[in-house]
This record gives sequence, C-alpha cells and structure tokens, in this order.
Amino acid sequence: MTATNWYYEVNDYCLTLSEAYGIPLIKVAGILSALSPNNTFKGNCNSLEKFLEFKTDCKVSTFNGQKEKAKQIYNMVEPTESKIKAVLGGLKTQAFFCNIYQPYTSESVCIDLWMIRYARRLKLIPQEGTLTPKRYGIVEQAVREYADKLNLRPHETQALIWVDIRGSQW
Repeated sequence: MTATNWYYEVNDYCLTLSEAYGIPLIKVAGILSALSPNNTFKGNCNSLEKFLEFKTDCKVSTFNGQKEKAKQIYNMVEPTESKIKAVLGGLKTQAFFCNIYQPYTSESVCIDLWMIRYARRLKLIPQEGTLTPKRYGIVEQAVREYADKLNLRPHETQALIWVDIRGSQW
C-alpha cells in the first residue's frame, strides 16, 4: 500500500466490516472516526471491530465521550453525513469521517497530532498552545496548497505527510 491510497484502503476495510455486520458504510466510517481520538490506528481498528461485534457493549481504547458519540452513530435510524458530522463535532473527526466514507470525492484535510507536529516543525503554527480553529485552517490550507503542487487530493497529501512524520502506514 502506498500512502496516497491510505484512505481508499481504509474505506475498503470499513466496507468489509459494513457487509460482515450488516451496518451501513456511513455508520462504520462514522464510528471509526468517533473512536479515533487518542488512539493508534491499530487500536482504533480493534476498538471498531469489538464495538460492532458486541453491538456497542465493550471496552474501547479512547475517551468515554467518544464512545458515546460512536453509540449515537450506531443507533441512528437514518444516518446522513450532516447528522454524523454533527455528532462527531470536532474538525479532525469530521474530516477523518469524510475522507474514510467518500475518499473519491472528499476534499477534507484531517489534522491530527502527527500533522500538528509536522506543522510546528515547519513553523506554520506556534510550538505551544492548542490547535484552535484558526490554526487548523492554517495547516489545512498549507496541505491544500501542497496537494495542488503534487496534483493530489488533499487527503492523499495529508496521508503522505502523516506517513512521513509518523513512520508507518498502519
């Protein structure tokens, strides 16, 4: 797998789980996104699989509030992108969801801890302090500009940077 294919392959993974558990892809992508904060991707996948297998009744490796968001998505009767994004709330988890759910059309940029480190290394944002919406936008715009130069989708470029700074695709 190449880094630029990362979101497409995660979409395939979620589609496989969607079919195995009879749960719409939109929900699986939303749940994966909800369970992602403070989690490695491997831990995120393990949590997702347990969450689906045990119909939300399991321990997950993220914050309890995120598990509650995952439960809300799991229990949605008519899930839509806007409803799931409203539950997710955060810019990072919303972007992660969009990139996983629709990697062929998404223009979202997921700015996580690794991307923050990268942005600080490039001095795009201050070394100290939290990632405010304004700072998120600065990093997001830089990734978009770099994507244009590389003739890639923003999330493909973000995945390339993520793999470079993180050192592993999975």
